[in-house]
Amino acid sequence: MKKVYNFRSLVVYALILGASTLAFSQQKKGIPATTTPKKAPANAPKTTTQSTYESLKTKPQAATTTPTPAPSQQAYDKYQDSRTVVVAPVEQRPEVGTVLKLNFMRLVVGGIDVELEKRVAPQSSVVLTGGYYAYGILKGGYRAGIDYRQYLGKSYSPKGLYVSLGAMGNFVPIKETGVIEKTTILLLNLRALAGYQFLSGHFVFDVAAGPAYGFITSTDTFSDPDKALKVGLLPAVKLSLGYAF
Repeated sequence: MKKVYNFRSLVVYALILGASTLAFSQQKKGIPATTTPKKAPANAPKTTTQSTYESLKTKPQAATTTPTPAPSQQAYDKYQDSRTVVVAPVEQRPEVGTVLKLNFMRLVVGGIDVELEKRVAPQSSVVLTGGYYAYGILKGGYRAGIDYRQYLGKSYSPKGLYVSLGAMGNFVPIKETGVIEKTTILLLNLRALAGYQFLSGHFVFDVAAGPAYGFITSTDTFSDPDKALKVGLLPAVKLSLGYAF
């Protein structure tokens, strides 16, 4: 038993001696005997990770703004009502530019007048008049005239308020009793009219009035001007109905 005990004691002593020798050799080489990490001093500078341009491109960026929720329909309608601008109606230019009319006032003295109005500018037109006396004291005569018409304000030809200047000539042949030759009576006048022309679709109603300065003469006055009979101021009235195209 003493030999066994001594053998075991020798093995234990050998293991302790080997461990002591290994620890001594590690301390001599500068290798710590334990792997417990040492704490850094409190005043040691902290290392920061620097971001590079490439890392910033690949690194997802946090949203900086919060998306605004869509407004409700009621709030949107209220906003639109606040932006509403009331625009005054603007007079539109008529698409038609030519009017063919019949002057009913000429029927009083036995004549039939036909007028042709043609637009020459947005607010201007020229009116040509031709007529014939079918009955009455002027039977057999005819007339011709021309007027320049200017529409006023926001009116455009051929609709609205206007003023016009023109000239009219009436030529009436008269046969004296027992004489074969005829004498032509001339009634010439210069006139200024103010009126209004209504346009509904293609139908036109024109009414105007104004002064006219005229005189009556005949073919005899070409040889004897003293025979001319001056008339002076006369009223001029027209009432026409027509069709525009």
